[in-house]
Amino acid sequence: MTPQLDKAFSPATIAQGQTSTLTFTITNTDDLRAKNGMSFTDDLPAGVTATGVNSTTCSDATVTAAAGATSVVFDGDIGLGAASCTVSVEVTADVVGSYTNTGCAGPDGTPIPGCASNFPSIVGINPPGSATLQVIPLVDLAVTKTATPNPYVPGAPLTYTVTVTNSGPSDAVGATVTDTLPAPGFTWTCAASTGSTCAASGSGDISDTVTVLAGGTLTYTISGTVPSSTAGDLTNTAVLTPPEGVADPGCTPSCQSTTVTPGLPTVDLAITKTATPNPYVPGAPFTYTVTITNGGPSDAVGATVTDALPEPLAGFEWTCAAGIGSTCTASGLGDINDRVTIRVGESVVYTITGTVPAGTAGDLTNTATVTPPSGAADPGCTPNCSATVVVAGPVQPTPVPPTPEPPTPKPPKPGPHKPMPPLPVTGSGVVTIASIGLAAVTLGVLLVAGLVLTRRSRRHP
Repeated sequence: MTPQLDKAFSPATIAQGQTSTLTFTITNTDDLRAKNGMSFTDDLPAGVTATGVNSTTCSDATVTAAAGATSVVFDGDIGLGAASCTVSVEVTADVVGSYTNTGCAGPDGTPIPGCASNFPSIVGINPPGSATLQVIPLVDLAVTKTATPNPYVPGAPLTYTVTVTNSGPSDAVGATVTDTLPAPGFTWTCAASTGSTCAASGSGDISDTVTVLAGGTLTYTISGTVPSSTAGDLTNTAVLTPPEGVADPGCTPSCQSTTVTPGLPTVDLAITKTATPNPYVPGAPFTYTVTITNGGPSDAVGATVTDALPEPLAGFEWTCAAGIGSTCTASGLGDINDRVTIRVGESVVYTITGTVPAGTAGDLTNTATVTPPSGAADPGCTPNCSATVVVAGPVQPTPVPPTPEPPTPKPPKPGPHKPMPPLPVTGSGVVTIASIGLAAVTLGVLLVAGLVLTRRSRRHP
């Protein structure tokens, strides 16, 4: 009876450049007697070489298969009572393909006619059957993802860049790139290096079957505008799946890339305040109007509006009207301290009304303030986030000074007595108008002088 030789590759499938162990098993006959002088030479299939790592459990045995060798040479024995012994040789292959090593014997040891045996020499052992090594492509895929800007701004543009590489040694034909985007409305384009392929463009999530040559690159550019109401971190993962039947030992973790982009809401809040009437009228109605707007690009979620009314107006009431999608407290009494949401391009308007108490005097100074939400940026908040209005008090009439009475004229002092000249008479005996006027004046002077003398004589008897 002759011992039987069998062989097998483990693992039977390897990637390019990886290793498999070719194990020869010598099975003793049923009598378990020692068998000496066994030997064989196995020519490895073309493209398969030894790595120089060899071992055996047979007695007095030698195994010759140096690194790079294309054959295995064995000499040895199987000891008394041993059921079997083994010879192990580590092999490798760099070229994709199927490699069969055969001894041209069937399962029952019957020679296979016309078979090209890999065993040019075999002594003391029945030849083995066939063993096949499958070598599959090896790729080294990797994906990276970045976001710009980081942090993102709600309501502003955001760009993701996804880069896919393959370090080989084989081409990745039929790999898959997937990316479920965290926000709607984004579009993407893809640029491939020479020989590699990908879909030129698309919108929304990415699910693309690609070819990445060894040393090749794909670059996806994903762009869009983040909805203005977005809050919190944006977490996004791009995944790269190697082609079916291709090995990629480093795919975990290289085939997945996650980017977490925090948000930085940026708002453009502004507040204005007006008063009607100005100046106010004590005892009459009076109205403040406070308007807050948001120029964006982000929604102002959780902004605060405060307005401490002047003391005389503490009992005034207010109402608030909010634009589309915006919110504020509908109404209130006295000072305002309200948490609001103001969408981009919208506003909230407070109307503060009441009657100014009678007797109120002086200017009424009032300031309304809006504070951006916590964590939000507002580069123009100073001075736009505060508005002050000064309302003048009632106008007092300017007093008019009394008109003084004119002084009483003093009478002229009397002069020396002069006799009245005779009235001139014309040759015709008619008195001229000039002569009559002069006589009347002279008579008036004499009368005044007489009155003065009479008063003095009464005072001094």
